[in-house]
Amino acid sequence: MVGAVVVAAAVGSARLHGSENSRDLHYAAGCGGLTGMAMRGLRLLLEEMTGRLAVITVAVLCCPIAVNAQENGVRRALLIGVGDYLVNEPESSASSGVAPLSDLQGPPNDVRLLARVLTTRFGFDAGDIVTLVDSQASRQAVIAALENIVADAGPEDIVYIHFSGYGATVKDQNGDEADGWDDSLLAYDARTEGVADITDDELHEILLRLKTPKALVVLDAGHTPMPTVKDSDVVVRAAGQDSRVDLYANTDGGSVAHTQAGQYILIGGAVPGQFALDARISGERWFGWFSWSFAHALSRGDRGESAWQIHQRAQRVMDGLGDRLGLRSAAALLRAPPGTGDRPLLGGDELRSGSGNAASRAWAAVRPLEGGSAMLEQGSILGGSPGSVWAIYAPGTTEFARSEILATAEVTGERGYDAIVRIDGGESVPESSRAILLAPAPPALPPKVVVWAHRVAPELRSAMQAEVGARARGWVEFAESGRGARFVVNLDDRGCRVYGPGGLQQIARFEATDLTDTWARLAHLFERSAKLAHLQALDNPSGTIALDVRVVPIDVDGMPRLQRVPGAQDIPTFRVREPGEPRAPDNSLLLRIRAGQDAYITVVDVGPDGSVVPLFPNPVSEQRDFYRDGRIPGGQEIRIPDSLTSGSAGFFIDYEPPLGHDTLRVFAARDLLTAERIRDYLARYVAWTEGEGALPDFAEPFLPIEGGQDENVGTALTGFGLPAGASQMPSMIVGDWSASSVSFSIRD
Repeated sequence: MVGAVVVAAAVGSARLHGSENSRDLHYAAGCGGLTGMAMRGLRLLLEEMTGRLAVITVAVLCCPIAVNAQENGVRRALLIGVGDYLVNEPESSASSGVAPLSDLQGPPNDVRLLARVLTTRFGFDAGDIVTLVDSQASRQAVIAALENIVADAGPEDIVYIHFSGYGATVKDQNGDEADGWDDSLLAYDARTEGVADITDDELHEILLRLKTPKALVVLDAGHTPMPTVKDSDVVVRAAGQDSRVDLYANTDGGSVAHTQAGQYILIGGAVPGQFALDARISGERWFGWFSWSFAHALSRGDRGESAWQIHQRAQRVMDGLGDRLGLRSAAALLRAPPGTGDRPLLGGDELRSGSGNAASRAWAAVRPLEGGSAMLEQGSILGGSPGSVWAIYAPGTTEFARSEILATAEVTGERGYDAIVRIDGGESVPESSRAILLAPAPPALPPKVVVWAHRVAPELRSAMQAEVGARARGWVEFAESGRGARFVVNLDDRGCRVYGPGGLQQIARFEATDLTDTWARLAHLFERSAKLAHLQALDNPSGTIALDVRVVPIDVDGMPRLQRVPGAQDIPTFRVREPGEPRAPDNSLLLRIRAGQDAYITVVDVGPDGSVVPLFPNPVSEQRDFYRDGRIPGGQEIRIPDSLTSGSAGFFIDYEPPLGHDTLRVFAARDLLTAERIRDYLARYVAWTEGEGALPDFAEPFLPIEGGQDENVGTALTGFGLPAGASQMPSMIVGDWSASSVSFSIRD
């Protein structure tokens, strides 16, 4: 037996692997009225639940949206990104003696990404977007830009304001903060002589004068500073408290926050005690963790999605990003005035294609080059790392149906923020064609996990690299710094402690009295992570299927937990079922899956020992006709299996050693042919991990489906809206699928 979960057949047995989700019911705030406005309103609301807001990653969304903002109003945006701070310059005569801040690389890219999404997806005119980046974003310039957009925006306008950079806390001056501290944002010249941070009260007072209720404000900054290890791929977006109290006597919003409330939906990007992060996310590109997630939530999905739905989508993107980078993501929180959270966002279903260049997806303009190549304008910002695959459509396309793809192209290099692609077959495409990301860049091959022995004695470091490297069978690579490291290891007489990227989150801790056992445990952890990282990278950026996977979390005492906030340090915990013991929620899994449309489900488990095993569909489920071929109905929550006692599934999912963390990867495809391609890829990947066969091509599940006029292809693709037995098949069809991961822990 391998892994920690067993699928036990009711008749006979099928010994496979399964797993469970730890991630749902994360929207702990819900909708409700506001007390106060803008930043203070958010803080008061969150303090009622969880105490002072620790990370000021907030979205302030609009109420109803006009049918056509191009006719009835103007779409306006102010995008601010500060990563290069004046106080960091050693020769700056303006220094106030405050400790320098580490420069952030993500904020300028956040601005570029959001500008691209707003112009291509939501029809903002580039002339109505004001950007302030680095030295342009002085305190005076930021305040002036805020005042200008507030003064210029009419009651029918749509307003988007975005800030990416450092946040902090300063002493409260008007007594409106329960903890005595205001949250603040750091402009380019913050912390220099005589320059104060921008406080939440000050920001609130400005936003209170907006004449339009249709405003969206995203503040991707934090307030809880935390150092990260050397050359880490993540940096916390929070500075220390500013002790220069005299600077803030006249900079807050006075008592206005006590008397007036705003018409805002508020989204907090992280629960108190967690961090807003700057991270290396797309190739060598850095972005804000929440800015990237929120932008990608905005860039796709159905028109008509509400602020609540976009909020959920952003959380799923954050969770997937955490899976990929090896960090547990923060939880997003949402508050809204009554009746506003369910209304369309930034035009919604009333923002039709062709209205102000609005489209169903964010896209890159294609500029043909010689020799079958082309340039994707700003493609690098939209995820165009070398090796990624793009779908090219005709000029003016706004819907991006898969049957209308003109060609596919692979990114071969970057030119600034543009991506250079090679068009498949060397074909030429029309000038001003449009491209959307079809497949992400593949992970490094062969898959390896990067480990940094951070605080380990030299003699132990040599032994670790030799012993763990041999046991992990080539799945691990040791680094000399935190760059690219998925794990940071400390080993001393107190034991072995393993951290995630940057050293921010502890992954594992155990005594190191027996070094042989330590090497074995580390090897299992690293091998499992390398295999899982490859499957987590298998994620479809163009997928349209909303996929929710979860279980009822169980506390350590075995009682169901009513709700869980993701990002907390605990994850759902299950225990091994004793012989003869009845199955119960804490010792046998009921996986709950909901897809937004009819879909073919595939489930794969990565066990604590690194084993990779397909879980569903399985021979027992097929024999019992339990969701044959893995097909489940859309919009309904289904259970796999359907019961812990008896039912139509014919199998159960129990837990047994090895103990530790387990992760489940769930794929949902809109047609059977695509589902079979994913299953074939996974089967060959599993065989490769066991030393059999070659590693399959990462791009296979993303590429066009062959078949032409084949009748079987027509039948398999009816999920695309094609009539069964259609005589004319589209020339190029790409499967529609999505993926999601869930994790849990198994104990005795």
